[in-house]
Amino acid sequence: MKKTILATMLTSLFAATAAQSATVVDSDGVTVNLTGELEIQFAKDFDTAGPKLDVYDANVGVDVAYALTDSVSAIGVISFDTQNGEDDESNADAELDDAYVGFASDTYGTLTFGKQVTIYDDAGISEDYRLGYSSFYDQDDSGEQVIKYTFERNAVYGGIAYMLNDGDNVNNDAYAVDGKLGVRFSGLDLTVFYGQGEKGETADTVAEIGDKSKSLNLEARYTIADLTLMAAYGMVDRDAGNSTGYTHDDEGYAAGALYTIDKVVLAGGWALLDADNADHEVNSYYANVTYNFNSNVNVYAEVGGDDAEDSEVGYVAGMTVTF
Repeated sequence: MKKTILATMLTSLFAATAAQSATVVDSDGVTVNLTGELEIQFAKDFDTAGPKLDVYDANVGVDVAYALTDSVSAIGVISFDTQNGEDDESNADAELDDAYVGFASDTYGTLTFGKQVTIYDDAGISEDYRLGYSSFYDQDDSGEQVIKYTFERNAVYGGIAYMLNDGDNVNNDAYAVDGKLGVRFSGLDLTVFYGQGEKGETADTVAEIGDKSKSLNLEARYTIADLTLMAAYGMVDRDAGNSTGYTHDDEGYAAGALYTIDKVVLAGGWALLDADNADHEVNSYYANVTYNFNSNVNVYAEVGGDDAEDSEVGYVAGMTVTF
């Protein structure tokens, strides 16, 4: 099995589960990796609640690759995840996170089917751990019925994903489709994301106003030596299902920077969101420092806030261990 095929699969498919992986089988064209990540945080969010100790992220997974030819491999991925910090559930149980199969090739790209994230999961320039800003997107960016294709060829990369009627939806018109296209040259990385979808009716509720949406993200990164500068623009248009058609609802701008000094990484950023349902524009910010003991272990501290009503400055101290 060509090493470039394996490198492509690990980079594009398994980076979301852990920064590193432990290879348990690598023989006769068969590769089996065990991946995992545990992240514990002591954090206070923007609300008035006091600080808490969170099992913010805990996941474990297995990925398998079978070499079919010199340039194509069949792959399978399964992982389980618990994210108390994101879901704000103090007793959240581990649940199935990824479960998909497909084909990977350094020549033709990667095609996968099953429970997985869509392309828009990659959107956003924030390098925060908890208190930063997200991308501007109004559809789910993961589901159980996702078909996704990604590719990277020299300086050009991209992908497209289609999510079928998912979860408890009973409206067969419900869907989400998103994609990205990017190019890298001379230290500059430019990416455009686009997505649209319809949430549809569910088993117990009727679709709300704005259940159709179109989203756009434009992102730029420029790296010189150990410094990376980032900027982004995002917008969401919604269709209430009446004669007005799509209306321009949310718009946002963001900027950030990342600087590496040996094992220390400094990051910070700012964003401005002008939401249609908000009383005023909201400015948000974050700053953090990370110390990497090695590629598998780090500790970090972060502070962040915004000028929304009843918001307070938040802070985080955490540690991450991956394998």
